[in-house]
Amino acid sequence: MGGSLPDRLNAVARPVSNLLFVGLVAGLVVTKSHLLVQVGGSGMLAITVVVALSLSLPSLVRGPTPDRAALALTTGVRNLSLALLLSTTYFDALTTITVLAYGLVMYLLSVPLALYYRRSISRTPEV
Repeated sequence: MGGSLPDRLNAVARPVSNLLFVGLVAGLVVTKSHLLVQVGGSGMLAITVVVALSLSLPSLVRGPTPDRAALALTTGVRNLSLALLLSTTYFDALTTITVLAYGLVMYLLSVPLALYYRRSISRTPEV
């Protein structure tokens, strides 16, 4: 068996965690999608624009692709957990649903971007 114990565990844990996460999101969308209607079309459009801008603006920064990828993805996913904590603690259910809708859109747009960056970085020769 090759690799260290952490590498071997990572090789198993990463795909399992990704699969569980996709299953969780799919289950929530199937069972709770009727709640997204409360956010409204204009709310979903605003969320989509904010996420798209936060993911695309870092691509305007000059620098190596790995740095731009890290900046774009961190900017896109920043503070979702904090927003969920604050919304469930201090605000009403609609605020929490809106934050969850943001998270759903964020992941739906971030995952394809992450896969794109992974392919483009793996094809880039090292300097």
